[in-house]
Amino acid sequence: MAAKGRTVMDLLGLDHTGTEFCLPSRLASHPTAWLVSINGLIYDARSLPLPIQADCARRGLIPAILTPAVTIDDPVGVR
Repeated sequence: MAAKGRTVMDLLGLDHTGTEFCLPSRLASHPTAWLVSINGLIYDARSLPLPIQADCARRGLIPAILTPAVTIDDPVGVR
């Protein structure tokens, strides 16, 4: 069964790091949805200041802007 799953993923061009089919309720805890590269360094965008998060969201690099009180385990704060 895993071989068939891999075949489907290969045909559709999907991988485990993609967020296009991630449930909105699970997006806040998705491990790679929030990674951005700034000057060659990789950051978790949730730890960046809000103006930088807003710029990343405007450019489509991250799915949303999180409120400061939100943690990884609390997806309620996703705007």
